[in-house]
Amino acid sequence: MDAMVVFTSTIKYLKDHLLKAFKSKKVPITQSDVHWILTVPAIWNDNAKQFMREAAVQVHAYTNKPTTYIYIKGMQCQSYDECKI
Repeated sequence: MDAMVVFTSTIKYLKDHLLKAFKSKKVPITQSDVHWILTVPAIWNDNAKQFMREAAVQVHAYTNKPTTYIYIKGMQCQSYDECKI
């Protein structure tokens, strides 16, 4: 099986699953409200990283907008206000 098919199918499944979960809980969020973040291991070469970008683009889960995010392991909160540090 083609690797691109495997990766795009996996990303699409995860994306669709999350959006369906929001819908089933009646959370008013659409695909355009979500900024998807795909991480790749630092040891991947540039070709592998580009491959992942292309897979994400195919399922509309990637934009080329520069963004900075901070992830705090273990922090759980229901809203932005609860997570202020």
